[in-house]
Amino acid sequence: MDQERDLQWKYPQALNTLLTRSTKLVGAGLYWLNVLAGDEKALRFSQWARLMIKASGKEETLTSQKLEWLWKSVTSDPDLDRFFGDRIVSLEEEWKQMETVECLPAGSRFGIFFKDLKSYGHPVLPLRLDLIPDAEAEIFEPLHMRPGKARRLECCDVPTRLHISVKNPGNVDAEAAALKVDRTDVEIKGESIIVNVKSLNHAYTKASLRLQPSRRSPGGRVYDHVAMRMERGFKALETVRAKHEKNLWLQLISTQ
Repeated sequence: MDQERDLQWKYPQALNTLLTRSTKLVGAGLYWLNVLAGDEKALRFSQWARLMIKASGKEETLTSQKLEWLWKSVTSDPDLDRFFGDRIVSLEEEWKQMETVECLPAGSRFGIFFKDLKSYGHPVLPLRLDLIPDAEAEIFEPLHMRPGKARRLECCDVPTRLHISVKNPGNVDAEAAALKVDRTDVEIKGESIIVNVKSLNHAYTKASLRLQPSRRSPGGRVYDHVAMRMERGFKALETVRAKHEKNLWLQLISTQ
């Protein structure tokens, strides 16, 4: 009782309410982890989250952020090793075990920008309609993304054709040497160098290598420099990725 009175004296009422609710949530998290342990050999975040959502009903709004925090709080207790050992599957591991996602159709076209898209106001502002990319690319198969590190999606390889516009391009052999690709992957049409590459990241790297030869390390984070060409303007590849990450996360904790 003395400790409870001290807490009420030390913290504002709102914070005291938050502490009480958080303590209750951690208790519920441990309870449902224990229930799950009686039915499952491997203890997974997705199964536990569904139990938590169903049990909370309308009493508590369990957002994905709160569920993730609660899972980490509950499973990071070192004393749990005595009860569950290595049965707890990390959220990172479970995420990476999910299926790849088809994000964009074959034939999608992209602009490659050497300046970071943040310099154009992304993501606060939509990308301007009058932007002129430094190079362009087109994919021949649907673009898939696979679950990767830090609960992010990563682009899979996809056959891509890169278009680089230059004045007075060299012959096929000269351009293949500059791009460090096989000559059979290069075609010259007027002032356009067309290169067959393995992925959007590969396209960005090769465009940088050809048009920014003084850079020590060509390329960078493709999500900061590549945008899908729309009917009007561009949509950043990062925006496409974030949308599908959200959908995949909702699928992970879906109670349906």
